[in-house]
Amino acid sequence: MKFLKLFLFIIILLAIPVGVLLNMNLLFGGGSLITLGLFGILLYYTVKTIKDCIKKRNNRFNIILQIGVVLTTVVLFSKYRFFRFGDYPALVIIPLFFFMVLEYFAKSNNRDIKLITVSIIYLILFIPLFCFDFWGSPRRYIPNEWVNRYDVRDGSEIDLPHVFIYSETEQLSQKAYQLKSDGYYYEAMIIFQEAHKIEPKNPLLLFELSEFYARNNLLETAIALLDTAIMIDNTTVAFYNNRGLLHYKLKENNQAIADYLKAVQIDSTQLTLYANLALAYYYEKKFELVCESINKAEKLGLNMKAHKHLDKVRKRYCKFKT
Repeated sequence: MKFLKLFLFIIILLAIPVGVLLNMNLLFGGGSLITLGLFGILLYYTVKTIKDCIKKRNNRFNIILQIGVVLTTVVLFSKYRFFRFGDYPALVIIPLFFFMVLEYFAKSNNRDIKLITVSIIYLILFIPLFCFDFWGSPRRYIPNEWVNRYDVRDGSEIDLPHVFIYSETEQLSQKAYQLKSDGYYYEAMIIFQEAHKIEPKNPLLLFELSEFYARNNLLETAIALLDTAIMIDNTTVAFYNNRGLLHYKLKENNQAIADYLKAVQIDSTQLTLYANLALAYYYEKKFELVCESINKAEKLGLNMKAHKHLDKVRKRYCKFKT
C-alpha cells in the first residue's frame, strides 16, 4: 500500500513539469496534466495537514510548510491555467512560501523528502512568473495588463488619407508628430488633444489619440475613439486593424476577427491583417482558419522567422510547407 501511494504521488508530481513542457511546445494535454498534478498535490496536502493537526503527529515546521504548499498550489493553478483570481493573493503567498522554504531548510530537524521535492518544483515554477518568457507562459507575478495591456513595442508609420480643415490644426499636429518622434509621447498627446478640440470630427486626430490612449493602458477609451473614427470614415483599413488589435489585447477575439475581416474586405493585400487574423483564430481554437490565414500571409511575403509564435502554431497545426 505504501509503495502504491508513493507511486501515485510521483505520478501526480511529474504531471506538473510534463504538462508545462507540453504547453511550451503546443502539444495536446499540457493544461490537463498541470491541472491534474496541482489538484492531486492540493488534495494530498490538505488531507495530510488536517490529519497531522488532529493527531499532532508532525512538527510545526512541516505543518507550516504544508499549509504553504496548499496555498501556493492554488496560486500556481491560477497562474498556469490563466485565471485572474490568484493575482492579488500571489503578491503575498509567493514571497511567504519562499521564506517558509528557507526557514524549513534552516531550522527543521525532521525534513520530509516529499515536502522538499514539492517545494523545489514549486520554486522552479515561480521562475516563469518573473522571467523566462515562452509560448503559453503563465500569468506573470505582476500581470502585464496591470501596467501595459497594449504591449506593442514597435509601430509603423501609417499614411492616412485625411486632411486638416484649418491651418492651425495642421500646425499643432506637425508639432505633435515631432514630439512623438522625439519620444515625448505625453506632450504630443496634449498637443493632439488641442488639435482635436478644433477639429473634433477629423478621423486622423481620432486615430492618433486612440494610439496614445492605448499606450497609456486605456484600451477601452482607445476603442471608443476608433468607433467614432469609423463612423466618420468606414473605408480606412488602419482603423479596423487597430481596433481589432485592441479587442485582441482585451481577449475579445471574436470582435477582433470581425474587424480584421472587414479590413481584408477593404484591402486584401496587407499581410499583417492575415497574421493578426491567424492569432485571433488560434485563441478561438479555429485551427483550419488559422492555417488559411497563415498561408495567405506567407504568400504575401510574411517572414515566419520573425514571427516565432505564429511559426510554432504553423508547425503544430498546419501541414503545408513554405
